Amino acid sequence: MQNIADFVNSTISNYHIDRSIIQNVQGCLGKEWKPNGWISLILSNRECVVLQFNNGVFMNQGFVVNEQKVLKVFGNHQIGDISYNEEQSREVVEEGIVDLDHGSRFEGLVLTDNKFGIPFGYGEMYDDDGFLVYKGIMINWKRFGYGTSYHNNGCIEYEGYWCDDNRFGRGKVYDRYGKLVNECEWYNGIESDTDYCGNGSELLNIGMKHLKLSDNCVLKNWDVSLLYNLKSIEIGNDCFGSVKTFQIDGLNRLKTIIIGSNSFTQKKNGGRNDESKSFHILNCGSLESIQIGEYSFSDFGGDFELKNLPQLQSIQIGTIGSDSYNFYYSSFVIRGIDMILNI
Repeated sequence: MQNIADFVNSTISNYHIDRSIIQNVQGCLGKEWKPNGWISLILSNRECVVLQFNNGVFMNQGFVVNEQKVLKVFGNHQIGDISYNEEQSREVVEEGIVDLDHGSRFEGLVLTDNKFGIPFGYGEMYDDDGFLVYKGIMINWKRFGYGTSYHNNGCIEYEGYWCDDNRFGRGKVYDRYGKLVNECEWYNGIESDTDYCGNGSELLNIGMKHLKLSDNCVLKNWDVSLLYNLKSIEIGNDCFGSVKTFQIDGLNRLKTIIIGSNSFTQKKNGGRNDESKSFHILNCGSLESIQIGEYSFSDFGGDFELKNLPQLQSIQIGTIGSDSYNFYYSSFVIRGIDMILNI
C-alpha cells in the first residue's frame, strides 16, 4: 500500500512529488479503491498535478501546471492536426491570439505549428461580445489548474481550481454583485460531499474527510492510502472479513479511528491464530484515538504495530469485563507514542 505521493511517483516517470507539500487531493475511487478518471493534487509550491486513470491504470495523460504555464506534459497528445509531447510543447508555445469562428478569442500562451493555434498556458478568454469570461490556465480550450471565471458584468463568478474544464478542487462562488455565495470542494463541476456514509457500493470521493462504512459493507479490500484528507474513519460490524493486512500509514490529518465488532476477522465471536495477518498504524501525526469493538481482528496472529503517533491519547480495544479476543495471538509493538492517557 502506497500513500498518494508514492502512488503518483511510481505511476509517472521523470517527476517526483514530495508528500510534505501536498495540500489537497481531489478525484474519484472506483472499484476496490482504485483511482478512476482525473485526479488532481494541489501542491504548496503553487503547482497543480492532474493525471487521468482508468480503474487504477494511468492513461498516460496528464499535466503539471502552475498559475502561469504548463510545466510538464505526460504522454503523447493529438489535438486536431497538432501532435505533441513534453519536448515538442516546449518548443512551440508562444504568446498569441486565437480567434474562433463565432467571435470568441483566447489571448495568451498558444501551442502552434504555424498554421493553427491552441491555448496552452496562461491567458484570457473573451466571448463573442468581447467580455472577459475566464482568466487562468487553459489547455486545448479546457480550463486546468487555478483560474477565475466571470459573469458578463465583469464580476467574478468562480475563483479556484479546474480540471478538464470543470470546477475541480477548492473554489469560491460569487453572485453577480460580488457577494461570496459558497466556498467548497468540487468534483467534475459538482459540489462534492466531504462526508461519506454508506456500504461502499458507490464511487468514493478521494478528497473526502470523513469515512463511515455501514455494517456488512460490500468492500473486500482495505486501502485508504490515497485518501489524503481523511480526518475520521468509522467502520461498522462484520466488515472486511478476508483482509490479511490492516495498514494506515502517513495520513497526517486523521484524528479518530472507530471499528465495530467482528470486523477484520473470519472467526466470528472467537479467536484463531493466523500469523499471516498483521495490523499497522504508522506515521499519523494528528491521530488522537483508536477504538476497536469486541472480536474484531480476533484471528490476527501476526504483527501489531503502533508507531510514530505523537498525538495519540486513547486506545480502546474490546469490551472491559468480557472475552473480546482482539489480537488474541498477536505480539504488540508500540513506539513513538508519548501522550497516551487511556488504554
